[in-house]
Amino acid sequence: MECIAITLPERIPLVEKLAKDIQLPIEIFNAVSGLSYVDKYKDFKHILLNEKITNGMIGCLESHIQILKDVEQNVLIFEDDCEFISDSVDFFPLDFDIICLGTNENVEFEYIEGKEYLRVFRFWGTHAILVRQNAAKAVLETYEKYKNLKVFLPADWLYSYAIKEHNLKAYAPINPKRFFKQKNGLVSSINGKVRN
Repeated sequence: MECIAITLPERIPLVEKLAKDIQLPIEIFNAVSGLSYVDKYKDFKHILLNEKITNGMIGCLESHIQILKDVEQNVLIFEDDCEFISDSVDFFPLDFDIICLGTNENVEFEYIEGKEYLRVFRFWGTHAILVRQNAAKAVLETYEKYKNLKVFLPADWLYSYAIKEHNLKAYAPINPKRFFKQKNGLVSSINGKVRN
């Protein structure tokens, strides 16, 4: 399994701390600048009709896409605002396609009786996500489909749409912040607000 962190240069120390906390090496992936891709998405409409496409959304999406295009094995993708909370991440089923280890909210899901995790179909946030190689291909297929339609899917929407369209087995802890959460006090690259 590869571990990769999408990071801005000034947040590399946060990724180094994360690697130390989880006791795994994490490869640095320099976050894509959304400004570099503004023209690519200038004629696109956000999946939510009245939502504006921000440079942060573009940079986040393009960063995930570039990582998924190079996947040769399972990949655990972190974002640089990810903070480790707890260990014992070993209770998920082995037949997964995607495991959401750190998101903000499970939006559409199904409880599994007697389990500490649920089957998730839509979620907010992508700061810690484990993706199998086959699932990466499915996510890229969904990306191409909506790109051709000129519809912009932010990263969490893209994963969620791929889960539904390809019937991917995606799981998350019942508490989406059980293992990883977004670090408080950082400015969001997506909306420019301080996270608290």
